[in-house]
Amino acid sequence: MKFEDFVCTYCGRVDDKTFRHGESIPDESTCSICGSRSKRKISSKGVIVHQGRSGNAKNGYTSTGGNIKKS
Repeated sequence: MKFEDFVCTYCGRVDDKTFRHGESIPDESTCSICGSRSKRKISSKGVIVHQGRSGNAKNGYTSTGGNIKKS
């Protein structure tokens, strides 16, 4: 599932809308309060993936002794 924020151009309400992965996300929607046009808010939501003690071994990154080295 993906969550996108839409901001109403009239009242300023921010609505979270849910979309399935692979589903196209529209640039505009309708405000749940006043029914006016809402625009998609571009946000910097990100995913942080921790690889554990050994770092990301596939890419050659390790985390030994606090130093990050690429082999």
